[in-house]
Amino acid sequence: MRSAVIAAFLFPALAPGAVLANPAVVPDVPCYSSDDYSVAVLVNANAPGARFAVSAVGEGGTCRFDESGPAQIIGDGQDPLWFSDLQGKFLILSRSTGPQGDLVVYDLQSGVSVLDVPSDDFEAYPTGVSYWQRTATATPQNCPDYATLTGQGLGAAIVERAHYDFASGTIDRSHEQRCDPVQ
Repeated sequence: MRSAVIAAFLFPALAPGAVLANPAVVPDVPCYSSDDYSVAVLVNANAPGARFAVSAVGEGGTCRFDESGPAQIIGDGQDPLWFSDLQGKFLILSRSTGPQGDLVVYDLQSGVSVLDVPSDDFEAYPTGVSYWQRTATATPQNCPDYATLTGQGLGAAIVERAHYDFASGTIDRSHEQRCDPVQ
């Protein structure tokens, strides 16, 4: 009995019949920060992915997932979004439940998604994000490895290298292409 009383004193949420004062606040979650923003990540309870509580640095001090506070919430608990990187005011996410997915970039200052493209291979930098975007279904005519890939039970897609520039908000397509395996 004594240990139960001590546990209830030290951890009131564990006491029998305890109700959390604010169940929308989750203090112990992964947190990422840039000079301007902090992002608390809460993994979805019943679906793949996560939701993200974004706060400007200086708002509220600690990084925590708080749906009732001033944080901007990204994700709805059903969208399979995953944290990839935070560069300044840009949050870089992937959306996927399997081998192929999407690259999703949010401008945290405006609160909108500025890029949402089918891409599995990307890298973020302070000035932008470079990625290989799936642009077409591969065929024996446009993919030298088509027979090998399909012989291994895979599909194939043509991907094109591109770069999203954070400062200008523009996409530069290199016209460099390759054939990638897909499932």
